[in-house]
Amino acid sequence: MTRQRPQTFTDVIHDPLDELAASKPKPARERVSESEAQRLAAESGFTPRGVAFVKSFDARSLRSTDRTAQLNISVRPETKRRFWQFAHEHGFKAGEDALVALLEMGSPTKDVNGPAE
Repeated sequence: MTRQRPQTFTDVIHDPLDELAASKPKPARERVSESEAQRLAAESGFTPRGVAFVKSFDARSLRSTDRTAQLNISVRPETKRRFWQFAHEHGFKAGEDALVALLEMGSPTKDVNGPAE
């Protein structure tokens, strides 16, 4: 009972790589200029959002590690971006500092324990 192991590198009868040499690349599609794309978009009723470019920054640089409690709220990505942009533009080093400033701006009194009566 002797089995013979199949040969790995024997001659291949039908090598698919032989067909590769006969293939040709697809011709490159012509790129449409940006002005032409904008014209076509306007003709088909597409209107851009008109969002101004805002320099991005890493919000992790604004966070501090001395905090002992955590506040988790669900917000839209745009709201989160606006919050960290506010913090960055006003020089806050931590999200808590920016949040406290916003609370103080919106509160008629300095008491943040509940609504003013």
